[in-house]
Amino acid sequence: MKVKKLLLILCALVVAALSLFSCNGQEPEEAAVFYRSILPREALTTATKVSLGGYQYECFLERGHIKVSETRENTVYYGVLSDRGEVVLPVNYTSLGASGNFLFAEGGDEVSRHYVYYYDGRELCSFDDAVTVEDVGGGYFSVKTEDASYLYNAEGQNVLPGTHLDVSYSYSFCGNFALAHSGERGRTFVFNIRTSDVLLSFFDTDVRSYLVAYLGDNDFVVAVTDALESASGADIRIDRGEGWTYYKQSVYRYTVGAASPTLLDPGRFIVKMNNVYSVGLTRTAREEYTLLEGYTAVYYYVTEGFAASGELGCYIADDAFVEKKALPAGVTGALTHVNGIAAASDASGAILLIDESGETVSKTEDAAYQDVIYLGGLVVASKILSPGVIRRGALGLDGNVVVPFEYSYISAFIGGKAVASKGGKSYILTTSGAETYIGDYSFPYYFEGFYQINSGDKFGISSFDGNVLVPAVYTSFADLSRYGNTVYVALSVGSVTDVYRMY
Repeated sequence: MKVKKLLLILCALVVAALSLFSCNGQEPEEAAVFYRSILPREALTTATKVSLGGYQYECFLERGHIKVSETRENTVYYGVLSDRGEVVLPVNYTSLGASGNFLFAEGGDEVSRHYVYYYDGRELCSFDDAVTVEDVGGGYFSVKTEDASYLYNAEGQNVLPGTHLDVSYSYSFCGNFALAHSGERGRTFVFNIRTSDVLLSFFDTDVRSYLVAYLGDNDFVVAVTDALESASGADIRIDRGEGWTYYKQSVYRYTVGAASPTLLDPGRFIVKMNNVYSVGLTRTAREEYTLLEGYTAVYYYVTEGFAASGELGCYIADDAFVEKKALPAGVTGALTHVNGIAAASDASGAILLIDESGETVSKTEDAAYQDVIYLGGLVVASKILSPGVIRRGALGLDGNVVVPFEYSYISAFIGGKAVASKGGKSYILTTSGAETYIGDYSFPYYFEGFYQINSGDKFGISSFDGNVLVPAVYTSFADLSRYGNTVYVALSVGSVTDVYRMY
């Protein structure tokens, strides 16, 4: 009997185990992950003064670089220092700018020459005419002269020779392709970045417009929208204040090399499409883009019947432009996940916690919340207590109030602490809700984990842990910047500005 009972138990366990697999012998499909997650920002513990070599501070550039200047014989010259005070470009240029990983300057050894440099100071190319430079991703940059724009690689080579586009065009690096778009002219080109051939082109007209986005590999998606004179054949109608306007839209996937595009049916009227390859993103925005490569945030008109009020919905599409996940009403695709969780408010004002698969894991709907921030620790938000009275507080990930909604200001929590103000006084808050008084001011200047300390009419900087990072000898903040986990601050007293690197 015992043996028979044991066999029955073993059979039951085998059946239970087999039930975990599908009929074809594969494990159940896990939820797709659409977002990458970042770690919580670290508390600041150290500040190091950066030597400017006797030069005047001008501003922070990308990567912690510092633009400095010196006046010689009534002429101001500019240069670039690293965040360690090392010379990247000598103070010998009459103008100087930066975009992402690239620097551009006029002067140097040839007074009227215009140069483009990599961020490490390596010269890439030069021009007779004045230029502006824009980092377009993937190690490529656009160069705009007075009347034309060009695309260059990190070796300083024009990758679209023979192409002449005006200065209204902006570019984006898209794998083996370059996307060039002019909103002013309503024109979009797709180039082969290796051969410079035009592969696709779309020209807006008075009654037709195009939205173009890169999906990955050799695929682009194009939404073609036609303005109609009547409701016949229309997909939506919109009241723009002068009566109804009617539109019809067709969506296609263009595969480079294919004879013809593939007609798609997204079932929505698309307004915009955003991904890491979108035109206009800065280098920082690309590096911090949390929607994974291969996915696109698609925004569409929410309709009743076929009437659109202007309200937008959003879903995540894959690299075949198939809808994979609809986001809750009012939530955009621009979510920042920290330790796997992002916080947002939906159309009703409820606070949602959303995981990397776009799933809502919790919802707090006891009030209409606004200005939701989550960088780790607690979810900070504001809510209306009575007409005209808005206060900020913070909730734990379980939805319970940890910091009561009685503050006029609360920063994001960094390293487990935040700075907050109420009644003209300021405090440091912990993730347990405990507060420590730090001064009589209604808005303590803070950025990325520090606050202002005072000594008479001078001020300095303290970490959220109460450690003095910069002594109270300054009279004004000149500038603030961040690169990675390092925060940069420029502080002035009189005509002198000092720079500190904090980490």
